[in-house]
Amino acid sequence: MQHVLRFFVTICIIFLGLYLIKWRVIAKNANVSILLVTAIPPSSCKGPHGDFVNIQSIKNKLQYCQMKGFSFHFNMFKVDPLLTGAWNKIALLLYILENNLNYDWILWFDIDTLILDMNFDIPFHDYISYDLILYGDHYKLYNETDSLLGINSGVMFIRNNEWSRNLMKQVLDLGKYGEEKMKSTLKNYRRHLVDQNAFATLLHEDITFRRRVFFEQKFGINYYWEEAKKLQEWRPFVLHFAGCEFCDGIYKQEKEKCFPYWNKYFPNSTEHFSKGLI
Repeated sequence: MQHVLRFFVTICIIFLGLYLIKWRVIAKNANVSILLVTAIPPSSCKGPHGDFVNIQSIKNKLQYCQMKGFSFHFNMFKVDPLLTGAWNKIALLLYILENNLNYDWILWFDIDTLILDMNFDIPFHDYISYDLILYGDHYKLYNETDSLLGINSGVMFIRNNEWSRNLMKQVLDLGKYGEEKMKSTLKNYRRHLVDQNAFATLLHEDITFRRRVFFEQKFGINYYWEEAKKLQEWRPFVLHFAGCEFCDGIYKQEKEKCFPYWNKYFPNSTEHFSKGLI
């Protein structure tokens, strides 16, 4: 009987500990002011399903913000006349960092990302010493200088401070005038990676930037969509449909692979939130 009682008490203590840890994380994040940002192209999509996918993506991120008490903003305008495509997001982020000083963190999510785990609490308390959080691989970025596998800027947590504003200004400068510099710095330069090339170049060349950047790998901050084939019970925080180009109307064969997974995981990401709603 004593063994049973002791086992029961132990289980209760474990569950109480987990409960307290969860609420401690929430409490630590409660005083953090967050703005989540995403963007869609300034014109209608060329792909037949692109606009609808974008609406689904916006709904997905808005719901996460509603659940976590974050502010939300999505952009559909060209911010800098000298920049096109994905460079526009850097101009947008710099504008937000310069004009919205009341937020502690700016969260950037590419429109082709999907938040799968709506219950996940971002551990901002882990990032006291850092100003930019994103997915990365130290070895591939710094030893192989690979901007494809070494870093991904599709999801970024950016502290709203002068360091971040300075970083974004330098990324923008590379976007406008620095293509040759990026080509000479990166062994595996790929033009279609756009701003990833700029982040990789700055981090490779300037060790002072590295000290303030954290490559998050403890949870699925930016999980590649093809890895979804392996998913069973584990649900990453974010699934990134990089390369699918739903909106641009290109890579038709690639989209045929992507759509089944987008259609599968979008309903799953909103299932518990949508109960009782239309």
